[in-house]
Amino acid sequence: MGCGGSKEKKKKAGPQPVEGDGDGGAVNDLAKDLDVKVVAQVEPAKVGVQVIAARTAPRHGERQDMVSDGSALPQPQRRRSKEEILRRLLPGGIYPPECQFWLNFKKTESTQGKEGKAADVLPWMIDATKFCHLDQNLKHKMRDFMATERLVCNLLFLRQFQPLHDAMAVHLEQLGSRLDCIYKELDLGATFSDAALAKVCTQHPEFVGQRVTQARCIPGLDDPKHFNYDDPVVMDETVALHVLMLVTLAVDEGFQAKMVGLKQRAEEKLGAPVRFAKAPPKSFARANNKQSSPTDYRFEAKPRSMYNIDVSRNLVSAKDPSQVFVLLGLMNEEFGGYAKLKNLFVLPEQERKDRFHLLSVMMTVCFRAGRTYKDLLADPEVQAKWTDYIDNGMENEPAERWKRHTKRAVEFLRSPHLQDEEVKLMCETQILLDDYTSVRAEMHEPYRMWRAANPTSLYHDFARSASKFAFRDPGSTLINACNRGQADVARRFIDSGVYKVDHCNAANKCTGLYMACVNNHVDVVAMLIELKCDVNAARDTGATPVYIAAERGHTDVLKVLIQAGADVNQARADGWGPVQNGARRDYLDVLEVLIKAGGDVNASSDGTAKNRPLEQAKASNQTKNVAILEAAGAK
Repeated sequence: MGCGGSKEKKKKAGPQPVEGDGDGGAVNDLAKDLDVKVVAQVEPAKVGVQVIAARTAPRHGERQDMVSDGSALPQPQRRRSKEEILRRLLPGGIYPPECQFWLNFKKTESTQGKEGKAADVLPWMIDATKFCHLDQNLKHKMRDFMATERLVCNLLFLRQFQPLHDAMAVHLEQLGSRLDCIYKELDLGATFSDAALAKVCTQHPEFVGQRVTQARCIPGLDDPKHFNYDDPVVMDETVALHVLMLVTLAVDEGFQAKMVGLKQRAEEKLGAPVRFAKAPPKSFARANNKQSSPTDYRFEAKPRSMYNIDVSRNLVSAKDPSQVFVLLGLMNEEFGGYAKLKNLFVLPEQERKDRFHLLSVMMTVCFRAGRTYKDLLADPEVQAKWTDYIDNGMENEPAERWKRHTKRAVEFLRSPHLQDEEVKLMCETQILLDDYTSVRAEMHEPYRMWRAANPTSLYHDFARSASKFAFRDPGSTLINACNRGQADVARRFIDSGVYKVDHCNAANKCTGLYMACVNNHVDVVAMLIELKCDVNAARDTGATPVYIAAERGHTDVLKVLIQAGADVNQARADGWGPVQNGARRDYLDVLEVLIKAGGDVNASSDGTAKNRPLEQAKASNQTKNVAILEAAGAK
């Protein structure tokens, strides 16, 4: 829903892709929550002024063009018409030849030596993303192209991922500069101060001094009687997330209708139009990604899914600040106060810049559906939505796992303790100024590109838009099934004798276990261990399952490997070990697990101090890692 949040740091290096199997990885997502402290009430700053963009800000169609490396074209520049842009990007309404090459690329063909072809198509990817807000057909074409698995999943290997990311950053900064001009001209930091908001917004008494989570709405979500979050193999965090998604599907329509009614009340009171945009519920994949992102909920108590308090969300915007205050006051009255308020206008300058200056007030409310869980189970419309979600919503989760986990989620929703409980859900509304909303539309697709933590994350995001889910069909080989997380398929391959449990890819020696560790498939890892796989089998670079699980931040997989006796100190062929690698990354929990299992805190790939874990942590500015290493005796 929102743009401009903080995100997980990009990894500029990593293992080579497994040709034909994909280069899977942890998918990380959006911005961390910003808790807002409401201070003493004072009179709002002047709020009746009209929003007028500063003349120094680039206007629509006048922003700088960029070449493929992200640099600005020489001045003077001329304005390009919509028609000219479309003729260049979609000549004759179809993809240009540089795109057709990748659309026709066979999945079985190697991307080795195709760096030039990837560089050829990069300018199209950049410009199509920048200008897709101008035309729906271009937007659909761009989204479909970004779901081209063989290109997008291998962008890092093809040396185009960082240039794409950098070009999007430059473009977002240019768009954000327009918003910054508005912010400064209207002094919005003072206009929307916490004290000014406190004049019209109050916290609901039920949530004063409380951490706002979905567990406060769904009884039993954090109860060990219903979920075992200590055993990573059962994957109960995923089951809990399915519970949240199913409840959201049941009540989202009611929340949106409530907000439409509030919009109409606001228009009557203001005598002016109010813009309203309903957003579809946050996808399972997006919500799941936030559980593993260090900038989101990674280090929170399980189940981390309960911190997704914006799964049901929408947006309203008004012409000027005075109207925003009216909207806030009406929402406060409608819901009896907010559960949580995030006021992005009071962020320090650097944090505003990190968000590309796209600012709003985000009000989270507790929406009471006026129905019980027994009512949901008896409602044919709700049950049809749940059936559709279970049957068709796999989002690159393996079908067998999706079916298993959604079945358990429904069983929880049928629990006797829930049946007479009123259905409630935390829902979020973003309130913006109209001028921010228009720029936000231009930012949306570039931000999707920029936020991706790795090529696989980027591919999966657009595959959802294009409904191109790669993991629905059974894997054709053992390694492919393990890469896709298909534990049952992989087991059948092994049980039938078609493959041995430690079968590896001839090109790079990656085993099925290694690929399961790449993609965080803890259930596949547990199944292979049960069948007596070699937990230390290394690929051609010498990287072991422990090494790659630690590098990708897959703590649960790492715990299962260690419990099975995996070596936490086995280094790659270049001498680089798991603890050295973990020390320079922001996976604090991974480093703790490695050290607890006997990881060498003084290992060095070449015997020098600079390559020891402590120095790597210092060089990467991982201060928490430094403290952990020093406490463990690192030198």
